[in-house]
Amino acid sequence: MTRRAFDETAQNLQASILEHCARFFEERGLPFDKAAYEAQSSYRLDDVTRELLFFGAEIFPDSMQIASSDRITIAA
Repeated sequence: MTRRAFDETAQNLQASILEHCARFFEERGLPFDKAAYEAQSSYRLDDVTRELLFFGAEIFPDSMQIASSDRITIAA
């Protein structure tokens, strides 16, 4: 996967996670302040999304491909 395609996928995943969180709280009648979360979070969501892609889906940008017989390379 090209670096650009990887970054777009990570950004889309991050947006999806935030949308899901907002919907989760809304369905329970609880407030969710995205700006406050982003300003005060103890970790970076972009790091989490990259780790989900790396370790959960084994998706890496071309520049980071690691040789493995069981790893699938996705062409963008």
